[in-house]
Amino acid sequence: MIEEFKGDKSTVFSIVPFPISEFKPGIYPGKFDIEMCVDDNLPKRLVVGPSEYFVNMAEGRPQRLMTPSFQVANAIVLDFLNGQLWTSPNEHPGITWMHTDVSVSDFITKHKDQHAEMRRVQKNWYVRIIKETDNEWTKNHNTRVVTAQARFAAKVLGMEPEWLTTEIVGFETNKCPACSTPNAKTNIVCTNCRCVLDEKRFATLKFAS
Repeated sequence: MIEEFKGDKSTVFSIVPFPISEFKPGIYPGKFDIEMCVDDNLPKRLVVGPSEYFVNMAEGRPQRLMTPSFQVANAIVLDFLNGQLWTSPNEHPGITWMHTDVSVSDFITKHKDQHAEMRRVQKNWYVRIIKETDNEWTKNHNTRVVTAQARFAAKVLGMEPEWLTTEIVGFETNKCPACSTPNAKTNIVCTNCRCVLDEKRFATLKFAS
C-alpha cells in the first residue's frame, strides 16, 4: 500500500542539541531517528513517508491500513515533546514539522518565521530548565538534580549557577584520606582535619611563628 503513496512526504526539523529517537509500535516504518543539532542556524531534518499498520476485521482477516506522513511527523514531534521535562507551549525543545519534502536551505530562507520561533521557544526552555534546576538545587544541594540539559542550557546562555560550578569543582577535587573531605588539587593540607596531603610540598613550606 505504501508504494501507492510514494509522493506523500513530510519533514521534521530539529535544533535539539541531543539525538532524538522515537519508536511507534504497531506501524511500519515505526522507528525514527534525528541527529543532534550542534548549530541552531542549521537544523537537522528527517523526511518521513506514510506508515502501514494492520487491523483484524470481523471475518478474522487482517487488513492493511495507512497512516499518512503528516500524522507520522506530528506524532514524532508531539510524543518527543511530551517526554521532556519542564515544557509548555512557549517553552520546549526546538522541533517542528512541515508537510512535503522541504530542504534545510528552503526551510531557512522561505520559512524564516518558523525557524525563528523554534529558536525562541528553545531558548525559553533553557531559561526554564535553569530556573527549575535552581529550585531543586536550593532544596537539596545535590548534583543529581543537574541534568545534561541543564548543563547545556547554562553553557548556551553563558551562565555559571552555583550548581554548575559545584559540579565542576567536584570533578577537580581530591578526597582527604583521613576524613574524605573534598579538597582542591592544589591543597597541601586538608581544609577540614589538617591532614597533610602532599608531604613533599609541605616540607618546603615555612610558617611564621
